[in-house]
Amino acid sequence: MEETSTLVKLIADNGITVVMSAIMIIIFLNVFRKTTQNWARLEKKNDKLMDMILAKGTASDYMKKQTEINDNMLSILKEIREGATKECTIEQVKTTTNALFDLAKFTMFEEVLRIRKENHLNNENAVNAKVKTIVRQRINDRKSKLYNYNWKGKPLSEFNSISKEDIADIMLSELYASDGFSEDRVKRNIELFYDNMKLDLFNEIIAYNNL
Repeated sequence: MEETSTLVKLIADNGITVVMSAIMIIIFLNVFRKTTQNWARLEKKNDKLMDMILAKGTASDYMKKQTEINDNMLSILKEIREGATKECTIEQVKTTTNALFDLAKFTMFEEVLRIRKENHLNNENAVNAKVKTIVRQRINDRKSKLYNYNWKGKPLSEFNSISKEDIADIMLSELYASDGFSEDRVKRNIELFYDNMKLDLFNEIIAYNNL
C-alpha cells in the first residue's frame, strides 16, 4: 500500500509520462547491464535522475525540473542504445576497419607464400579453388568481427567494400606470373589492394550518409 501511495504521489508531482519513462529506463538498464559500455557512468546518471524525480520542489520549479529530467532521460537512452549496438563514430570505423585490413595484408601475403611452398602449382584448378576458399573464409571472418559495429544503424559487415573478393585474382596472377614470382611485388600489390579497400569503404559510408 505504501508503494502504491508513493507511485501515485510521483505521478502527481511529475506526470505519468516522466514516471513511466523512468521505470522503463530502469528495466532497460537491467537488461543491458552486461552489454552497455561505461556502466558506472550510466548508473550515476540514473541515480541523479531518480533523485531529481523524488526531489520536492515548488510549482515555480516544475518546468525547470521537467526539462532537466527529460534531458537526463534522453542522455541515458542514447548511451544504452550506443552501448548495446556499438554504434561507431567515423574515427572508430576507420580505426577498427583499418586494423582488420592491415591484418589482411599480412595474412594474405603469408597465404601466397604458403600456397607456393606447399601446393603443386601445375594443378591450377586445385590452386584456384584453394585461393578462392581462403579468400571467402577471410571475408566471413572479417564480417563476423564487424557485425555488431554499426554506422548510422547499418552493421559495418553489410557494406560491400568489406567483402571484395578481387584479392583472389591478384594472388593467382602473382602465383602464375609469366615473368616469375617476386615477393616484393606480391607484398606491394596486396598492400595496394587493401589500401584501396579502405578508401572504397570510406566513400561507401559517405554515399550512405547522403541517401
